[in-house]
Amino acid sequence: MEGKKIAAEAPSYAPDGSRGYMLRVTDENGTVNGWIQVGDDGAAVYVSIDRAPWRQVGTVASRAELNLIWIAEHAEAILQPS
Repeated sequence: MEGKKIAAEAPSYAPDGSRGYMLRVTDENGTVNGWIQVGDDGAAVYVSIDRAPWRQVGTVASRAELNLIWIAEHAEAILQPS
């Protein structure tokens, strides 16, 4: 995770983040894209970076809890290799 930076942005069709967030992960090798969203159960948070399989990176009490602050606080788990 050393040297990696993560940026998140809600898509234009759901600017409140209710449908998840687009991710950009940047390091010395370049930039890759990903996606983070709350699962169908309304609690588990899943991420896929650079087309890797979806994996769980945490949980939220409600869909609204997944926001830019949550992403920043869980960056280490998000950036772990699949």
